[in-house]
Amino acid sequence: MPAQIIDLTSVRLVRDLDAINARARHLRTLADRQLAACARAALGLAELRTGLHRFSDRLDHHRRRCEASAADLRRATDALESDDIDRMIEARDTLADRMGSRGHQACRQWPAVPRRRR
Repeated sequence: MPAQIIDLTSVRLVRDLDAINARARHLRTLADRQLAACARAALGLAELRTGLHRFSDRLDHHRRRCEASAADLRRATDALESDDIDRMIEARDTLADRMGSRGHQACRQWPAVPRRRR
């Protein structure tokens, strides 16, 4: 009888061990999937970060260009409001060149005034 008890106990232990091993394999598979998902997410975040840096750099570049254009326009406005005819004509020509190169139709329709040579 004790041998049968030992045999039944060992059979139960083997079954329990098999069940534990099956659970361990399942958990290992889940962990591997989670690691792969985390790696994909990290890669996606790195790409997003790079894209955001590029976008931020482009915005900074555009802001600097806009600030430079605004300064040029302020200088041209000051020149147009001055009493100096030469400065006014130069400012008008500068604005026409600047705006005309960007495709503004209104600037191309300004009356042609001969440019003064310096």
